[in-house]
Amino acid sequence: MVAILASVSYPALAHGTDTARASGCTATMRRLASAVLAYTTDNAGAFPRSSHSAGAYGEPGWARSILPYLGEEPSPPLSRWRQIQQRVFRCRSDTKRASGLSYGINVYFELDPGYDDYPGAPQTWRRVASLARPSRTLLLAEVPSSADHVMSHFWEAGGSGGDVAGVRHQGRANYAFADGHTERLTPREVYDADTGLDLWNPSLAR
Repeated sequence: MVAILASVSYPALAHGTDTARASGCTATMRRLASAVLAYTTDNAGAFPRSSHSAGAYGEPGWARSILPYLGEEPSPPLSRWRQIQQRVFRCRSDTKRASGLSYGINVYFELDPGYDDYPGAPQTWRRVASLARPSRTLLLAEVPSSADHVMSHFWEAGGSGGDVAGVRHQGRANYAFADGHTERLTPREVYDADTGLDLWNPSLAR
């Protein structure tokens, strides 16, 4: 009898845990998106840069750039930074990561036609005001690796090419949009080469 009860209750408990983690991740992503947008308000509307281009411009990566908007010191020592990564930038369902971020920013916001090859060049989208549809343009996504950005302009087929942890939460993942709202979506709800759907490219978001 105990074994039967356990076999019934364990899947329900696991599902409940997964749901709680997914909801926690949603809240985290919403907080990070709000911090990014607060940063843009204080920086003439410009988005913070990721490791894709931050070094070339003498700027910290986006996660460090938004620390003051999260109530953290702007330049913490390495040991403190690692603690912040775990506490602030970590999805609890991201079990494969020992350090780094669980979230990446949309690299379209920092692409430069002088250096990058991308759909829509030479148009650029460095500032919030340059986005035609902020509510349909992705800002942040869950990532499976140490990269702090999503290079979707390289994708040539359906799916995410490994840039996005698209099924981390029961076949879905959390995404934040450039207006600050969040949604939990499947990979094909944000990018589908067969139908032309692309919520990463600001010129194609619909």
